[in-house]
Amino acid sequence: MNTILLFILLILFGFLFATTPQTRFVVRMAVLILLIPVATTYAMIACIVMPLIGMDRDGNPQLAWAYKHLCNWFLPIRVELVGNTEFDERRPAVFICNHQSEMDFVAMSNAFPKKAVILAKESIKYIPFMGWYMSLAGNVFINRSNRGSAIETMSKVAKTLKEKKVGVFMFPEGTRSRQTTNEMLPLKKGAFVLAIQGQIPIQPMVVSSYHSLYNIKNLLFEGGVIRIKVLPPIETKGLTMDDMDQLIASTSKLMSDTLVEISEPAPTWAKPLKIKDSGSSKKKAE
Repeated sequence: MNTILLFILLILFGFLFATTPQTRFVVRMAVLILLIPVATTYAMIACIVMPLIGMDRDGNPQLAWAYKHLCNWFLPIRVELVGNTEFDERRPAVFICNHQSEMDFVAMSNAFPKKAVILAKESIKYIPFMGWYMSLAGNVFINRSNRGSAIETMSKVAKTLKEKKVGVFMFPEGTRSRQTTNEMLPLKKGAFVLAIQGQIPIQPMVVSSYHSLYNIKNLLFEGGVIRIKVLPPIETKGLTMDDMDQLIASTSKLMSDTLVEISEPAPTWAKPLKIKDSGSSKKKAE
């Protein structure tokens, strides 16, 4: 009840007093954050109820559905899908997407595959609501600081994907770029190791830059359109680990070119990403 009242007060405050960009940022950011426990609570209830009525515990589509509609009601953001979003549910795939900011949650709630688990860093497990939901829904956590544990987790995931014919969703950049220049960080190896080990396709998705509607450093949170382009799947059948570097390079170029294509031009105040040289990036990715 308190949460509902807080929502109502925030919306009223937003309509009545959010006349400056800074005030709009504060109100909309608060709404964005408060929608997460609402959506995850709905999805957790779904995860508990679905097996009781003979359905698979498939919570991720429920979470995406709830968050998508909540954001449509409370935020001035619209998502436009480009490309074929009817994924082949008969085949497992490694779904990858560029990772920019908190707004990714809003974007991906509109294009999340129906049969896919999420591979996330272990620290998310301990975040209230989101971590509880992720664990209950059977998503996978990986300890990136422990190389042996990470490799073991990836091997198990590759086997599970093929046996159960489900996909996995990952952000291969590994961290939020917060870019404003239509760039991407170097892609880490994990998603590609998984795809090659399982001999399953990579399904790239690219989300347009947010710089015209959302920037946390500039306290910017305005209305606008986010574009998501779903690219054709990249087959890995027959590839080995010797092909991985070339696969990463070609996928990175494809996604980077698409990001520029679907995004608004970079603003004049934008600063380029600080990307380490390839040697350092390669060492870090391993």
